[in-house]
Amino acid sequence: MADRAQRANVTTPAGWRPDPDDPRRLRWWDGMRWHDLTVPAPDEQKVPPPPDGLIVQIKAASPSFWAALGFGVYFVVALAIADATADEAGSYGSALFVALIGLALLLIFCVAPIVIIGGYIVWVIYQSVTESMPTREERRERRRADRAARRAGLPTQRQARRQRKREERLKRARR
Repeated sequence: MADRAQRANVTTPAGWRPDPDDPRRLRWWDGMRWHDLTVPAPDEQKVPPPPDGLIVQIKAASPSFWAALGFGVYFVVALAIADATADEAGSYGSALFVALIGLALLLIFCVAPIVIIGGYIVWVIYQSVTESMPTREERRERRRADRAARRAGLPTQRQARRQRKREERLKRARR
C-alpha cells in the first residue's frame, strides 16, 4: 500500500480511481492513501437499456402472427381493389385476379425491400443495445461492491461519479 500511495498524486481529491495494480478495477483513494476496497471499472461505452414497452410487445409476437396479419391485410386490400374495378357485367373473378397479381408485384418490388431494410436497421439497433448491457454477473458484482462501499462508509461508484461531475462543473464555473 505504501508503494501505491507514493504513485498517487497527494493533491488528487478523494474518489474512485483506476487501481494502479489492475487497470480493470477501481480503488478508493481518500485523498491521502489507497483503501483495500476495489470494484470493477465501469465500461463508459455502455448504453442504458431501452424502456419496456413497444419493443418487448413486438418481440413477443410470433412470426406466424405477423405472417397471418400480413396475408389478411393483403387479401382485404385485393378484395377492395377488385370490388372497385369490377365492371357491371360481373367480371369480379378476373378483377380479383388482376388485383392479387398487382398487389403481389407491389409487395415484391416496393414493400418487401423497405420492410427488409427497416427490419435490418431495427435488428442492428437491438443488437447494439443488448450487447452493451451489463451481464447478470456484472450487475451482481456491482451490487456487491456498492454494499461493501456502504459498509466501509465510502461512496458507491455512482455517488463518486456524481461528485466528480459536480467538481468538474465547479472548476468550469470558476474559469
